[in-house]
Amino acid sequence: MEFTPINNNVLCKRIGIDEVKTKSGIILDSRIKQGEELVKSEIVVIAENNEDLLKKGDIVYFVRNKADLMKWDGLDSDVEHYIVKENDILAIEE
Repeated sequence: MEFTPINNNVLCKRIGIDEVKTKSGIILDSRIKQGEELVKSEIVVIAENNEDLLKKGDIVYFVRNKADLMKWDGLDSDVEHYIVKENDILAIEE
């Protein structure tokens, strides 16, 4: 069984929550507001109608409460997977 997100959604695999410092020196704290975590994740699957800005394998950041935690038999159960709207992705790591 395959899984394909629709409506500009992306399936991401969590690879960490941490403090990120951009090349220009801006620090993205792991908590944007009280209780909100910044999630570092890798894009696993992307909707076919995306705007070509994102692609499979990109490392992206989003606020945890803006995404839906996904549990599915076809996914690695040791790693958190999220479905997140493209508009809710805050940054792409380059």
